[in-house]
Amino acid sequence: MSEPSAYDTYTSPLATRNASKQMLTLWSPRHKFNTWRRIWLAVAEAQHEMGRR
Repeated sequence: MSEPSAYDTYTSPLATRNASKQMLTLWSPRHKFNTWRRIWLAVAEAQHEMGRR
């Protein structure tokens, strides 16, 4: 597996002191955008099933 990038970890002045590695990953830019992509795909599929474009 490749080295984690800046997009794999949430950055904040307080995060380095108070957040676990799992929380930093959960709030990372990569996770946020992947979540939005899954939402957009689910919406598109639902619209397609309803006959909308």
